[in-house]
Amino acid sequence: MTYTLAGSGCYKIGSAVHMCSKGDVVLLRPNVPHDYATAPLASSWDFYWAHFIPRPTWYTWLHYTEIENGLIRIHVESAVAEADLQQTFERLLRYDRPGQIEAALAQNALEEFLLLLAQAQAQRMRKLDPRIESVLEQITQQFAAPLTVSSLAHSVAMSPSRLAHLFKEQVGDSIIQTLLKLRLNQAARLLEFTARYVNEIAEDVGFESVSYFSRQFKMYYGLSPMQYRASLNTSRSSESPITPIENL
Repeated sequence: MTYTLAGSGCYKIGSAVHMCSKGDVVLLRPNVPHDYATAPLASSWDFYWAHFIPRPTWYTWLHYTEIENGLIRIHVESAVAEADLQQTFERLLRYDRPGQIEAALAQNALEEFLLLLAQAQAQRMRKLDPRIESVLEQITQQFAAPLTVSSLAHSVAMSPSRLAHLFKEQVGDSIIQTLLKLRLNQAARLLEFTARYVNEIAEDVGFESVSYFSRQFKMYYGLSPMQYRASLNTSRSSESPITPIENL
């Protein structure tokens, strides 16, 4: 299984080539000869991957339509679902350490990932109101901007109260919660992949107050921004956090 975070990759099975990009989960069944690499015209392909043997109870959540013999590609459209899936996968990777308890925690995180993926697909099947789709697109693409419920409501010709109610009903989180998750998720990526200062990252993702950003980050991830970065550096010093989960 691979989960693409950024860039794009490609899979080749026989003569068929299938592309994947941000938000795509690709599942390959056992014994399927294949090649995979960064897409020819892409500059990079940032993804997590794992090898695993499903528990018997997981097969219910793996009945997806194959687009090629042995290959399944699932696109996650919801920015909230993307953030939840990434956070769960990263927890899975942190638990991938020697030990019986660690192996059980990794299995549970993997199970949660598959459940979240199934939930995202079920939600995708339900048609969203076009106005909610528009608001989701705006906050996904402009999460660092000073967006408000009132400004978003004005953009789709709705009252703020009606938009807030309909958004919560169809998405599951409030507009503010959704925006907060997107900002914190991007902040975590900047902490991991850049050397920018915490105050710079806070500003980059749309927080006016560094202290408020730090409080919200700790509530969401369980660590302060500096502790989060330090934990990643500690993991890298002993073993890369982006490692395959073998023989679960």
